[in-house]
Amino acid sequence: MLSYSLSFIKPINSVIEPNNTYYIGTMGPGQAISVLTENKITTGGIYNEGGLYDYADVFQLPENWTYKPSPLFSNPLQVILTSPPYVKEGRYKIGIVLVDDGFREKLENYTFYVLINITYDIFSVSLDSLHYSVGVKQPLYLNLHIKNKGDVGDIYIVEAISENNYIYKEYFIPARSTKDVTLDLRYLSRGKKHIVIHVWPKSSDMLTSEYLVDVDVKGSFKSDFSALTKGIIVIFPHEDIIYTFLSMFSGLVH
Repeated sequence: MLSYSLSFIKPINSVIEPNNTYYIGTMGPGQAISVLTENKITTGGIYNEGGLYDYADVFQLPENWTYKPSPLFSNPLQVILTSPPYVKEGRYKIGIVLVDDGFREKLENYTFYVLINITYDIFSVSLDSLHYSVGVKQPLYLNLHIKNKGDVGDIYIVEAISENNYIYKEYFIPARSTKDVTLDLRYLSRGKKHIVIHVWPKSSDMLTSEYLVDVDVKGSFKSDFSALTKGIIVIFPHEDIIYTFLSMFSGLVH
């Protein structure tokens, strides 16, 4: 067992040895990951009994990355690391240091490195179907399943565009989990329609995925009856009674 007692709290479970490198997970462009560590060490310091580190900072950062150091005297210590929205895929190494502010407890700086994998394959979307049939003014329920494949949670945006329908929704999806989404659309006229669906993580629109759904909108029972009261209908005498009844009924269902 090492004489050091500092450990990660998040995103991995491991003792931290000075100057070592630790792989902490996968995320996408523009996403942020929090690195939380304990602040108490049991060796070193004024009386060789350890002490408390006062804040965590970053001393080695890849180009265009940003970070937020921990507040002074926070517990646990947290550094937030954010990749650029248009970062290239690959692994990135970042140096983190825990500091005894003012060297009051005589604790030497505690440094270590984290390794983060950046990938564009950070989520996937599946649909129950790409082809639907529905009546005029009837609800069409379209189901999507969005899987966050990364190690950090993020907000995912779903946009659907189709004739008189426009839907824009945001959903937070935790790391390594799936969100089921239902979209409600309705059409005012018959015909062949298309739904264009876009899904992307809010952190980076460069990862937008597009899906196309076909819809066959048919006349509904109510709309067919309503049509009888509009325009000129050519009928034969023996059909008068039938169409008179249908026209009367269509007025009742308005």
